[in-house]
Amino acid sequence: MIKRLPTKSVARNVQPPSEQADCFYTYDLGCATALMSLDFDLISLERANPRKVQFQFQRINAIEESANDYFIGKLEIKARLMFDNIKTLKNMIYSS
Repeated sequence: MIKRLPTKSVARNVQPPSEQADCFYTYDLGCATALMSLDFDLISLERANPRKVQFQFQRINAIEESANDYFIGKLEIKARLMFDNIKTLKNMIYSS
């Protein structure tokens, strides 16, 4: 099941991951929260696995570098912004 999210200028018809190379995917809630906090566009949440949610972001030049910085502990984000965005993501996950 794919939950589509309204975005600014992103295509509304989201294709499966194998068909869409212009997207960045992660299963990590913390990474997805960090990317949202950096204003990367979240396109959809995919629930192919009932125990996992895959977050799909629009791929732009800096997204992979930002994700890597998150995982190695170099990314700095305001705590309140991170907290607000994790609440937003959890609401999206559990609301459907």
